[in-house]
Amino acid sequence: MRRLAFPVLSLCFLLFAALPAAAETVTVMLDWFPNMDHLPLYVARDGGHFAEAGLDVEILAPSDTATAFKMALVGKVDLAVTYESQVLVAASEGTASTVTSTLVDSPLNVVLFLAGRGIEGPSDLAGKVVGYTEPDFERLLLAALADRAIGDVDTVHVHFAIVASLIAGKADAVIGGYRNYEVTELERQGYEARFFTLEELGFPPYSELIVATSPETARERREMIERFNGALEKAVAAIEADPGGALDLFFRALPEADRELESAVFERTRAFFPRRQQLDVGRWQVFADYLHAQGVMASPVAVGDLLLP
Repeated sequence: MRRLAFPVLSLCFLLFAALPAAAETVTVMLDWFPNMDHLPLYVARDGGHFAEAGLDVEILAPSDTATAFKMALVGKVDLAVTYESQVLVAASEGTASTVTSTLVDSPLNVVLFLAGRGIEGPSDLAGKVVGYTEPDFERLLLAALADRAIGDVDTVHVHFAIVASLIAGKADAVIGGYRNYEVTELERQGYEARFFTLEELGFPPYSELIVATSPETARERREMIERFNGALEKAVAAIEADPGGALDLFFRALPEADRELESAVFERTRAFFPRRQQLDVGRWQVFADYLHAQGVMASPVAVGDLLLP
């Protein structure tokens, strides 16, 4: 029996070594209900890119837009999809976080209006009723219009009834609609949608959706985050190489999704997924300084302290 012990132990060791390592569990909470803006996450998960990186990623939907970021900061989830402005405003108020990744690299938010309503250029907004979805956007809009010497506008809080407010004439234009979703929804209802990008109104470029976590998680799980970002890059490459296959993965993950709507939105969104996960400190600082200058942030923020190096 003693002579068999070494071979048996060796065999057990070889069998154990042959077993795949257990995947590291990662929870990611979205900023809102699952939609096409989150496509790289679903392609990375269901296309096997997270698994190849040794990650078992669970994608969670929040109860409201503020939930994900808060839960990541207290360690209830590992990563949160959130907004660049939300992270910056929180930092100006003394709340520390770490930005790890970018999901949508350009502003989707636009000033949305309908054709035939007397608006051809930004100057035509003077004297018009402009709806907004969030108070911070109202302040930014007014500041941007003032910078363009457009003149006074009236404002109305439309909450999230963006499409209905435009159709009913409650607002001549609305800031807070997305160039991919609300434009598509208006077209599906038979209206010709037009918009001004925020860049046209003087806003500096920024990322619509980013991924953030607590500083503690960023320090303790840095290697996981790097593998997560590598999988995202592979997912975006897969979306570019096989758009139809990416859509199939999305609809298999979310069979309740409106295929016609989401397919149309996909065509308006795919160009905004970043190919590389590199955070641009200079660009972030310009946007942070703009928010501070417009009074959205009470104090300036040094973004180098926020971004994962």
